[in-house]
Amino acid sequence: MGSNVVLTILRVLVVVIALGVVGVGVWARFLIQDIQNRGFTILDVANLESQNEDAAWRAFMRTAIDAHLRILIAIAAGAFSSLATILITLSTTLPRLRLPTPFLLPIELLSSLSLGTAFAATLSLALKFPVTLSNSHSSSDLAAFAMLLPLTRGYAIGAGTGMFLSLTTTISFLIQTIHRIRDSKACSFEPTASGLGMGHEYQVPAMEGSGAQGRDEEKGLVGAGAEMGRRESVQSGSGTETGTGKREEVSWPLAVAKKLENANIRPHRPWSEMPKK
Repeated sequence: MGSNVVLTILRVLVVVIALGVVGVGVWARFLIQDIQNRGFTILDVANLESQNEDAAWRAFMRTAIDAHLRILIAIAAGAFSSLATILITLSTTLPRLRLPTPFLLPIELLSSLSLGTAFAATLSLALKFPVTLSNSHSSSDLAAFAMLLPLTRGYAIGAGTGMFLSLTTTISFLIQTIHRIRDSKACSFEPTASGLGMGHEYQVPAMEGSGAQGRDEEKGLVGAGAEMGRRESVQSGSGTETGTGKREEVSWPLAVAKKLENANIRPHRPWSEMPKK
């Protein structure tokens, strides 16, 4: 839960920086357009002290005009990164807008690459510009043009910071996704031989012939039980006859005679005495 909060905060910072890249790029674009329209005319009117200063200003203006494409690339990259990061933030925060991870991960990677493109474009532009321009305060227009120097440096620093934060969120999201996949695999139940109590020398019993063998054994036990029941019933019958003969000869009391008769009449239950295997 804490990692999700940190990732959300980092993504919000990436969105803010990406929007800043877009805003600063639009500002630089207006300055470059103004230099292209009025720069050389203002430079011809301005009274500079030496030809070296005039040459430095003219070189700066040419570099600014040539940087038009780089600024557009940085603006487009910042806009894409901000929109992509907003989509990812909403998808990971709101359950209704949740998107699958295989779709979010490439988008976040593209967001990082777009900020990296913006950083490369602005850094190359900042390195082409001179460090300082002399007599920039001699004219208000030249002072406005000279603001492009610190603006491009801050532009490059902001794009680099956004790229670093975006890469951090991308790597963190990738690690989090890998851990989630491992946890889901670890929680899945897959019965194994050790889990079912089967040792190393366990052999699965053969199914062929085992049923027939069991049925033969059952038939043998039933037959033996029936034969034993018939034998004991015959013995009990003969015992009853001898018992009645003796009872006629001996003059016992009536109660004892009835008990003996009831004991002999009781049927025998051969199934309760099955022969052992």
